[in-house]
Amino acid sequence: VLRQVSKETTAAGVWSKLEGLYMTKSLVNRLYLKQSLYSFKMHEDRLVGEQLDLFNKLILDLENIDVTIDDEDQALLLLCSLPKSYSHFKETLLFGRDSVSLDEVQAALNSKELNERKEKKSSTSGEGLTARGK
Repeated sequence: VLRQVSKETTAAGVWSKLEGLYMTKSLVNRLYLKQSLYSFKMHEDRLVGEQLDLFNKLILDLENIDVTIDDEDQALLLLCSLPKSYSHFKETLLFGRDSVSLDEVQAALNSKELNERKEKKSSTSGEGLTARGK
């Protein structure tokens, strides 16, 4: 990246050059970003927050090239990206509601991760307690 903007002398020039290189509204770029979003999968071995950041980055990159995705569709894409171990979580959020939003799904995922961390911490804190008799 540095080599591509090294000849620019102003911050505005660097910004314009980077925008021209990476935020093009070409068909190839648009399809690549859409494919990245639609094939996005979350992994159990990674932190939820990090994966939500990646998902949100894909959404923002698409919005920057004038591709808008409805909030409900974003929520559904995020739910579909969850691992199989989240199947009950998905059902809870989808059924028995009139609508679902991306903010609701993200908040629920963050809460679930916090609860799981808390449970792991409390279950491991008592493992070192043993009694030895004579």
